[in-house]
Amino acid sequence: MSDIPSHRSEPVALLRGSQHLVRQHRVRRARADDCAAIAGIYNQAIASRRCTMDTELVTAGGALDQLHGLRLREALLVATPEKGTGAPVRGWGVVKRYSNRPGYHLTCETSVYVHEAERGQGYGAALQRELLRHATAFGYRHLVAKILAVNTESIAFHQRHGFEEVGVQRRIGLIDGVWHDVAILQYLIDADRRA
Repeated sequence: MSDIPSHRSEPVALLRGSQHLVRQHRVRRARADDCAAIAGIYNQAIASRRCTMDTELVTAGGALDQLHGLRLREALLVATPEKGTGAPVRGWGVVKRYSNRPGYHLTCETSVYVHEAERGQGYGAALQRELLRHATAFGYRHLVAKILAVNTESIAFHQRHGFEEVGVQRRIGLIDGVWHDVAILQYLIDADRRA
């Protein structure tokens, strides 16, 4: 476990009609009791066939295995409304090692998933900011995001957070008889610094 504390995000301002609403989100480390919600959100992504190469639905037990399988310099985070400890999970994200090969020790991979009914409410942005903060604290210098190319919303989301598209792997995945390309995006932390 890391000593990185949970974090409250900056308020997210939303305009609804003539009202100006401000929402705050809390991002914290995932706990065992979050795993059913994490699995539910991921199952939405699987069912969409636009967000992941996984095709089999996951269970809370599978999410718990992922949580318990985290290694040093990895974190599974959840975003909730700013309502206290019992607030429901609206999204989750992970920062994990890119590869076990020693030459990649400064590289990690990130993913963000938000409940489909909560998209556009700032949960993804709050998670992305915290993933970047964790990655920096863990000593990573290069972040990778692999996104199905049909998911242009996710590509644009990552680009708004400083990621740049560096390539596309053509016809790398086959889901339900349909070939998919994967966009590779990167984010460089302290690009001017040398390891």
